[in-house]
Amino acid sequence: MPAIQRAFEDAEAELLVAKQSIVDQWSTLSAHAKTRMGKFEDEVDLPDMATFIDGFWIKLHRLAAPAPISGNVFESMNDEVAARIKADSEKGTNQRLVDASAQPARDQIKLMGDAIKDIPKAKRLRQERFDKIALKIDEIKNLNWSDNAELDHLHRTLMATLHLEDVVKKDYDGRADLVRDIKSAKVSIESALDSIGV
Repeated sequence: MPAIQRAFEDAEAELLVAKQSIVDQWSTLSAHAKTRMGKFEDEVDLPDMATFIDGFWIKLHRLAAPAPISGNVFESMNDEVAARIKADSEKGTNQRLVDASAQPARDQIKLMGDAIKDIPKAKRLRQERFDKIALKIDEIKNLNWSDNAELDHLHRTLMATLHLEDVVKKDYDGRADLVRDIKSAKVSIESALDSIGV
C-alpha cells in the first residue's frame, strides 16, 4: 500500500500543477474556445473556471479483502470479492455517465433562474432567450447518454407543460403566467435531479 499511496500522491500533485496551468491560461483558453465555436457561440454556455477545473479529479479507492501475505494478491481473490470489485467499478462508471447526462438539466436551472429574475423588469422580452431554454430542453433528451428514465420523463414533462414559442406575444400582460410556468418547470428539474442523486 505505501507504494500505491506514493503513486497516487504523485499523480495528485501532477493534477494540481495541470489545474494551476489552466487557471493561469483561462482567459486565453476560453477565448480560443469561443473562436472555435464561431456562429454557435451564443448557443453554448461555457462553464466558469471553477466548474471546469472541478471536473478533473483523481480518487484512490480502497476495498478490504482477504489476501495472502505472499504471492499475487489477485490469484487468491475469491469470486465474491472479485465480483464486488467489478460491481463497485461499474456502479461508479454508471453514476458518472448519469452525472454527465444530467448536465443539460443543471444548465437549465441557471437559465430558468435568470429568466425568472429578469422577466418582470425587462423592457421587452427577447425570443432568443426562450429559444435557448427550449434548446436545452431538447438536450435533456438528446444528451441522455445513460438512457436514464427519470431524465426522459423530465423531458416529456417539460415538453408538455412549458410552451415557449412566440413568447414575445405574451409581453407585459402575460409575463406573470410565463414566470409561473418557468418556476414550475424549474421545480420539476430540481426534483428530478434530486431523485437521481446528482
